[in-house]
Amino acid sequence: MRATGGAHEVHPALRETAIALMTMEDGTNGKGLANFVGPVLRVGDLADAVVRAIEEDNPGKQVRIVDRGDYVRIHTEQTCRLTKQTLELLLGHAYDLRLLEIDMPSFSGRLKTRGDEYVWYYQTDDATEPPAVGGKNS
Repeated sequence: MRATGGAHEVHPALRETAIALMTMEDGTNGKGLANFVGPVLRVGDLADAVVRAIEEDNPGKQVRIVDRGDYVRIHTEQTCRLTKQTLELLLGHAYDLRLLEIDMPSFSGRLKTRGDEYVWYYQTDDATEPPAVGGKNS
C-alpha cells in the first residue's frame, strides 16, 4: 500500500496474496467485528510486510485489511500473532519489533509483547490471560 501523488493505491504485493480486502461496513453495525484484533499501521513497505507476516503467522485465519488511506487496519479474529522471524524474512533484514510501535498509532484488542513476537488478543473482563497461540514458531 502506497500513497502516491495524493492518490492511494494498494501495493502490488497485497494484490498477489490471498488476503481478503474488506471494510468494516459488514452490515452488523460494527458488532460483527467486536472480537477482531490487530495493529493499525501507517501505510508503506513496513505495513505491507506486516500484512504478509501476519498471514504467515496465523495459518487458517482470515486476515482482514481495512485501508483508510494514510493508515491500514490489520485484523484477525480472537488472536493476531506477528513474529520477528517472519517479519525479518519478509523485510529481508533484521528488525527490532519494538520499532513497530513507531508506525503503529493504534491497535484493536490487547497486546502482549515479547522480543520475538507480538500477540494481539481479544479478552473479556473476566479473563486474565491471553489465549494460547500456536503457530510455526511455537
